[in-house]
Amino acid sequence: MPLCSAMAALIAQAVGRNAGPEAKSRPSNRTFEPLSVVAAAVEAQAPREFLEPVVRRLASFPGVMVGAAIVMDERRGRLRWEVVCGPPRDRLEGLETEVGDGFAGWTARVGKPLVITNPVADPRSALMRRLGLYLTALATHPFEAGGQVAGVLLVGSTSHPQLEAGVLQELAAMGRLSGLAATVCGLKAGSGEQSRRVRALLETIRLFNEPLSLKDKLVRLVDTTTNLFDLRACCISTPTEVEGTLRVRAARGLPPVQLPVVRTLTAGAAPSSLIRTLAGGEWATLADFPFGGGGEADGSLSVGDRDRVLASDQEAVLQAFAAIAGAHIAADNHRAEQDVLVEEVLTAFGMVLQARDVAEYEHARQVADHCEMMATALQLPPDAVTDIRRAGFLHDIGKLAVPAPLVQKAANLSSQEMMLLRRHPLIGAAIVGSFAVLGRLTPSVRHHHERYDGKGYPQGLGGHEIPLGSRIISIAEVFDGMLRDQPYRPGRSISEALAELRLQAGTQFDPELVSLFARHWETQTVTRDAGPAVGEFTQAASLLPELTSRELEVLTLLGRGLTNQELAETLQLSTKTVKTHVSSILQKLQLSDRTKAAVFAIERGLTATVPRS
Repeated sequence: MPLCSAMAALIAQAVGRNAGPEAKSRPSNRTFEPLSVVAAAVEAQAPREFLEPVVRRLASFPGVMVGAAIVMDERRGRLRWEVVCGPPRDRLEGLETEVGDGFAGWTARVGKPLVITNPVADPRSALMRRLGLYLTALATHPFEAGGQVAGVLLVGSTSHPQLEAGVLQELAAMGRLSGLAATVCGLKAGSGEQSRRVRALLETIRLFNEPLSLKDKLVRLVDTTTNLFDLRACCISTPTEVEGTLRVRAARGLPPVQLPVVRTLTAGAAPSSLIRTLAGGEWATLADFPFGGGGEADGSLSVGDRDRVLASDQEAVLQAFAAIAGAHIAADNHRAEQDVLVEEVLTAFGMVLQARDVAEYEHARQVADHCEMMATALQLPPDAVTDIRRAGFLHDIGKLAVPAPLVQKAANLSSQEMMLLRRHPLIGAAIVGSFAVLGRLTPSVRHHHERYDGKGYPQGLGGHEIPLGSRIISIAEVFDGMLRDQPYRPGRSISEALAELRLQAGTQFDPELVSLFARHWETQTVTRDAGPAVGEFTQAASLLPELTSRELEVLTLLGRGLTNQELAETLQLSTKTVKTHVSSILQKLQLSDRTKAAVFAIERGLTATVPRS
């Protein structure tokens, strides 16, 4: 079945395998993120629906001022500028041009990408000049469906002499992925058995957007594959560090075993031989489909059937399932690597903040804790909670570009001083956006001083135009600021700070988030309030000013003997975040392990202040 074979190849290309040298040189921090964009796009019924987020993504890169998706109209033999992001949108969107006309037209006709560093001097710039579009650098990349050019992606700058390598690599990746989405849109029009297989493939692609563990995603994929082809056995395995051994990640039709499990292969045996080894008996079919679709030995989907031999059209679809399985595993590996890199970047920023102003550093940590609490209470996916926490920590990073005396003054500012101070969200967004691994945090940092009534800055956004992360940060930042002593006033109590938040709900702050935040603090046993109701905890907390309130909670529960998993469940955090808090506590208190931290908490009477829930 040629279409399914083409789809298998496209998916393999989409995950960066057998896609040419430019895919292998792509920075690891952006290799797999676009898959989630296309996973959302498979619902699309028309090209615009999946191309719009693709173009928005490309246009968000530093230095890119114009992004566009130009779609081929095969019936009329013309190109339509379907989606445009950037100043020329009104002039370009909906425009029809000839195939071969201009840079995009050349790419559509030849089917090859272009990178131009001086477009005005190029003979193909005539169309650009007619449209009044004067770019200093541009690049194009075709995307294909069914072996034919279906359209062209274009990015350009009006200020940079050339586009960064990361932009070009992302453009190539998004070109391949747009082709995958275009292919899926075409396949959805099929019927019968082909349509059933395509729907099953779509379900496994949609798993990229599901807040599931990798194990659960692979189990779902194995179940879908087994049911679709009525197989007797199916498993997904990857090689381990030990030569000749495989880790079985998910399986169906094999004896019950706790997965993942490591098994040793007979010398020279294929991965599918594990099916015979584990299940025994005779098999008419034992077949392996490497993740890469081209024989790469980084894992495979193995299938078995005792009675039937697979048909060639079934093999093509199974190869597509294998490519998707490999993409899931690679994306998970990428996220783990990216998390390590992000934490290293955050640690570096933290060290800079500490060196400049310890109080500002502690404020950043406390705001991050409050952001995490609100995001968790909203039941956002774990990745979203982590992003909002990180954005909370970095929200004022732009103040590094503002003179320290001005930041510390923060009252009785002149109009010029106020204008300079108000630049810090934009500066912060530029700093955060310059790190590819932090790019998705940029909107939350940029807009954390917007107001719910639209009277904030830098853009005067209002209501739900303001990113959710920014609305959360604005509450967390002001709340923690009110609790702290300032040169011009003493710190307020928690009850006073909550009253002020309620007073400003609906004007400065999102009223629903204020209610959620206030409910949390009113039901907390552990608080930082200076009132007499806090009792022993306040006394202990006053002796540990270096710990944030969340760290105090973690330390207290460590003293009660909770494991990391129990801490995560009690505080509604991820185990990864709990580990970060524990490490921070040990470092700040100069303790060598969690046992000593527990003893520390008991000796200072912390364990009597928080009931174990």
